[in-house]
Amino acid sequence: MENWVLTTYDDFGLSISRIQGIDNDLIRQQLFFSGLVSLERTNLSCQNEKTNTLAIPQDLYTLGYRHMGSIGVREDAIYVPLENRSTGYQDSKILQYDKNSLSEIDENQRSTLPNHLLPDGCPWIAIDEFNKRLYTSQFAYVETVYVFDLETLTHQPKEDISLGKILYNVQGSRMYEGNLYMVEEEGPISKVNIATGQVTEVFNLRDHITDSASMCKIEAESLTFYEQAQDGSTLHILVLVYLHTSWGCKFPQSRLYHFKRL
Repeated sequence: MENWVLTTYDDFGLSISRIQGIDNDLIRQQLFFSGLVSLERTNLSCQNEKTNTLAIPQDLYTLGYRHMGSIGVREDAIYVPLENRSTGYQDSKILQYDKNSLSEIDENQRSTLPNHLLPDGCPWIAIDEFNKRLYTSQFAYVETVYVFDLETLTHQPKEDISLGKILYNVQGSRMYEGNLYMVEEEGPISKVNIATGQVTEVFNLRDHITDSASMCKIEAESLTFYEQAQDGSTLHILVLVYLHTSWGCKFPQSRLYHFKRL
């Protein structure tokens, strides 16, 4: 296991746009968040710059595409996975969005993902600029990371990564130092060697949340890497926290936890 320590966290409260995915653009010094149907851009201090509250194009929204996954950011676009719950998560798509307007760039760039690979939707994507790859997987039972060409978004089956360990309910993933870091819904963080498929446990988020007694449930959603000057943290995990209330286990609070490696 790697030695990471929690430095602090940002509490976003009952957010609608900071609950699914997060990624960064360090050249522009910006963060990008996804909600169920929305996109938001902030500075690195999480101060809002722009929100598109209904970022899913109307034609797809009408067809039932009402669930964004964990996003990926490139120099020229935001890559957004979309799922259709009304069809049992069939025909998931990847759309490309403009960073300034937070709107789709061109409907002709839409890519529909293979149902036989992703029968329960496309919960996340991760971008590997160095190898010109895009990674994704199933959600519930993950034994393979599927590899797509980053420019054409076509599946490259010979490059798929067979994992040395099955992961469950994977919500988000990012490339960092040549490895693929993956977060499971219940809190485990793992590191995947993209050449061999070896899976190494990094840590469990639950072991670092000191006020967990006040919570009835947590859902880790996504993660990203960038250096935060204030506390030296480099790993940032987006989490939904369900607190014990008189109304039961409802109304999740959105938090961004910051970790520093020792």
